[in-house]
Amino acid sequence: MTVAIDTNSLIYLIRYYLKFDSTGKLFSLFKNKIEVGEIVIIDEVLEECKYTSKKIVIKTFDFLDDKDWKKKHKVIAKTDLIIPPSPKKFHNIIDNQMINARAKREFNYDEFEVAKEQYLKSADARLILFGIDFNSKNRDEEFYVVTEESDVQNDNKAFKKIPTFGSFVGVNVISIADLLDKYPEISIKF
Repeated sequence: MTVAIDTNSLIYLIRYYLKFDSTGKLFSLFKNKIEVGEIVIIDEVLEECKYTSKKIVIKTFDFLDDKDWKKKHKVIAKTDLIIPPSPKKFHNIIDNQMINARAKREFNYDEFEVAKEQYLKSADARLILFGIDFNSKNRDEEFYVVTEESDVQNDNKAFKKIPTFGSFVGVNVISIADLLDKYPEISIKF
């Protein structure tokens, strides 16, 4: 199983799970899974982590900002050159399914194109693109995007959230709690 993890899930992991990890087992598990490529950190997520929540992710997982460690393990996935297997279909989904109704009404053509270009450069869109690419190259391997986002639109963004996008393009999306449940190496008890 391989997962690509979103910034918000890394923050949730740190705030709500690692604070109870007195033995360091959960931290070690995540570091190991990142090192072997079972947990993928894409470039845009790493960049977001440098500016989000007072750098909590970079401070906790300081190895993610260590140039020698990144070079040795080659763990940060570059996403800027990923092209979807069916670009026309992909862009039709963005144009017709992923845009929120409010934004569709309010944007003129040029505003929509600018917003779309920004969205396609975002960590959210790049996570889904990475998932599409991964699934097309590894048909027999289980893959998930991990995010704490839900389908509910409550933030007035122009484009719908990761779970909705994933469902349109066949990329499985789970939460950090669901991911932890998939790792038999750990058990969370109270």
